[in-house]
Order: sequence, then C-alpha cells, then structure tokens
Amino acid sequence: MPWEPLPEGGPLRKVERLTDFVDVTIRGTIYANRGEITGDVIIGGDVEFQADVQSSDWDGADPADLSGGPDGAATAGYYLDYSAGAAQFQSIYVNSLHANSGQDLELWADNERRVQVTANDINFYDNGGTVAGYWDESEDRWKWAKNFQATLTTWRLYDSTSTERFRMVGGSDLAFYDSGGNLALAYDDSVPEWVFYDNVDFASGVGITVESWNSPTLVNSWVNYGGSFVVARYRKTPDGTVHVQGLVKNGSASATIFTLPTGYRPSGSLIFPVLTSTGMGRIDVTSAGLVNHNSGGTGWVSINFSFQV
Repeated sequence: MPWEPLPEGGPLRKVERLTDFVDVTIRGTIYANRGEITGDVIIGGDVEFQADVQSSDWDGADPADLSGGPDGAATAGYYLDYSAGAAQFQSIYVNSLHANSGQDLELWADNERRVQVTANDINFYDNGGTVAGYWDESEDRWKWAKNFQATLTTWRLYDSTSTERFRMVGGSDLAFYDSGGNLALAYDDSVPEWVFYDNVDFASGVGITVESWNSPTLVNSWVNYGGSFVVARYRKTPDGTVHVQGLVKNGSASATIFTLPTGYRPSGSLIFPVLTSTGMGRIDVTSAGLVNHNSGGTGWVSINFSFQV
C-alpha cells in the first residue's frame, strides 16, 4: 500500500488508500480539491486537527485569525481556526447547535453579531451592534430595548424615544398612548366599549377634547341604585355616539327617568331592551331626549345603551 508520510506542517502529498485505522491524527494543513485528495473521504470515527483547515475556495485572510470574530473580507469557502477554536462558513445547515458549559453561541450576519445565546439569556442585536431585544431569565420575560416588550400576559410597543404607545393585557384589554405616554384610547373588555381618555384623534391626527361623564337629574321617584353600581350617567364620544349607563330603582312605572339635553338626542324615537328586577324590560328614548321606562320591573332597571346622533 504505497503512501508518503506527511511532513510536519506540510500538505498531504499522496494518499491512495488507508484501511484499518482507528484514530488518525494529522499535523499540518489539508487543502481540499487541490489534487492532493482526489476522491471522497469517509470518516467513521473521530478526526483531530492540530492546525488550521480551509477550503480551496476560501478567499479571506490566509492564515485567518477568527479569535475576534469572522473574517469580514471572506465571501466564499470556509476556515477552521485551530488556535482560536473558531470556524467560519458562508452557510451552515444543522439540526441543533450546542455550546459547552460557560460558553456562548453567536450568530453573525454581514460581519456583525445578530444573536447571542448565553447560559441564561438570549440577546438580539441590530445592524449597529446594539442590543435590540433579549430574554431576561431573572424576570422570565422578553424585553425589547428599542420598541417592543412582552411578558406572558402583556404586550407593549414603544416608539423611538422609548415611550410606550400601545399595550395589550391578557389578550382582551387594549390601550393606546399619545407621544407623552398619556393614555389616549382604550378598549375595556369588562364593559365592553372603546373609551377616549385624552385628546388624540387617531383618524386625522388633530387634537380633540373628550368630555367627562355627565350626571342627569332623575325624576318621578327614580334614584340611583347605589352601592358599588354605576350611577346614571351619559356622555358623547368624538364619533357622535351617546353612551348611557347606570342602575336606577324604585321609580314610577311607564314614566320618564331623566331627560337628555340638546345635542345628545336621537333624530327619532329609539327602543332599547334592558334588564329589570322582573326580567326583560324596555326603555324608550325620544327625539325630545326623554328616557322613559316603558315596561319591566321598577325594583331596579339597568340603563346601558348607546346610539348615534
């Protein structure tokens, strides 16, 4: 079986066939696809290299130093830096990646670190090398340093000044914030309804003023139910919707409960089904603003409805 020994530090000169080797240690540099190895190399055991290994189409520095990161000049081929314990490939396809205890895993793109996996955290970097987001093991949640943050139940979006602009809690409640971080619009799933809190018109971007709730004057012996229940109230939101809420009791049957002022009245009479102390009932709202009890019990009446004006 003719073969020539590999000189220390030199290339493999000629190998026709080697068999029955358990461990092979190669000291030197192997250049693939340059004529020294003309066929396939099948490795059934461990291979130990004690020098650098590079592909024939490697166009980076020779020798390369990967101790400080990848070779930015390389556009083709691969290089294994023995002394740095690092390797650079143009593409790599794996089922899994593993790091030894105390070591990190890093993914690079365009010669910049983009992902770093440590023993406890996962860090994402932008194209300037700044941490853009990371998994904080100590708080058990994702944090996005620039414009996004999420926990298992809460999602937040931030603008470029790190001001919170949107929040979703529990997948049901939504909140939008103005440029000063003040609550502007929210969807309250417990009601449910959209509520304007500040002075932001999201459609036109023009500042608007949203009024507070108004308390009507109850008549015909109707009074607020009291306790933890919402008192009778009304208001109009910027889209022209009048909202009426409250729980009232002990008034006269088939009588007016209160009157809505001009600007809060429908163009024609409206009928609303409501819950009462004896079951379903009916409330009528007239074009004159009269909110009338029409049917149902008077022990208590839930007046919760909305309409456009």
